[in-house]
Amino acid sequence: MLFIFISYLAWLLIVRGFKRKITILGLEQEPEEMQAVSENPSPYRSSHFLLTKAERHFYTVLRKSIPANVSVSMKVRLADLVRCSAWGWRTGWGNKVSQKHVDFVLYNSINSYILLVIELDDSSHDLPERKLRDKLVDDVLKSAGIGILHVTCKSTYNVNELNVKLLSIMPSVYS
Repeated sequence: MLFIFISYLAWLLIVRGFKRKITILGLEQEPEEMQAVSENPSPYRSSHFLLTKAERHFYTVLRKSIPANVSVSMKVRLADLVRCSAWGWRTGWGNKVSQKHVDFVLYNSINSYILLVIELDDSSHDLPERKLRDKLVDDVLKSAGIGILHVTCKSTYNVNELNVKLLSIMPSVYS
């Protein structure tokens, strides 16, 4: 009985007594660990933003660099870009692509034809395991006939430089 009473007191202190408020985007919210205990037993929370700051910065410049007939999708699953045969899935090849995504995909706005994949490479791409992942993605896309452009993550991007790079890879899109 004493254990139940102490547990109840601990619960009161955690849920009722130690609620601290934080402000996100001008809205009062409880810290994530308090939300998990008091309101939502699920371990999932919103990321709030789809892209990192570096990705958003590049995306802004990318949008200015592409013609009107080209659209951009972000964080696309690799398995949505390439097909794997039933045999490939049974033997594990499908699993290699199902859990990976690419940063940006350029595609024809009218018929959704895939034009190019763009990967924004930050310092994490220098890690050995990330190099293996990048090689796998590059090989999969190459075998499927989809081009990939690796762009080194920088603090600033030049719209004209990116335009020239994209034009050299996809000249028919710009004509």
